Amino acid sequence: MRGQIAGVGDVFSGFKSFQDLFLGRLIMGLVSMACMLPYTIASSSKLAPLFDRLQQNPQSMNPQEFLPQMLSAFSSSLPILLLCMIPATYLAVNWQFTMPLIIDKQMGFWTAMRTSWKMVHKHWFHIFGLVVLIGLLSLAGVFACCIGCLVTIPWGLAALCYAYEDIFGRKNA
Repeated sequence: MRGQIAGVGDVFSGFKSFQDLFLGRLIMGLVSMACMLPYTIASSSKLAPLFDRLQQNPQSMNPQEFLPQMLSAFSSSLPILLLCMIPATYLAVNWQFTMPLIIDKQMGFWTAMRTSWKMVHKHWFHIFGLVVLIGLLSLAGVFACCIGCLVTIPWGLAALCYAYEDIFGRKNA
């Protein structure tokens, strides 16, 4: 894409920044988990009595009762899930290019997270739309007996690479 020759060794270029990649992914994962904590607590509190009863006496639970009770527990906590998804989605989109920045620009994890946030925030809806489109494309690949993923996932990654290059390319370096 940049007119440079790529070699097999380029696949392993991220190992030079392993610590920053690890910390970047860890921080993003912990923040996402924190966003989803209210849903986890709500759904766990609804499901705990059901699983306790199932664990104490498995024969007492009729299979025809179990599925509706599970669905009821999940559906009652669905509004909380949707509310928790708002900040989790916002953060995930803003930090979409943290890993590429760590590898490509040799940034520390915190600098890469801030840079990704700052630059993606300017193009948030475009990147969000791209991520949703890639997700739908990947879902179509899954529906094609998962064989379609061999095509849709590389297309999605290529689209993200072009978006990265468009936002952080040489003109912004």
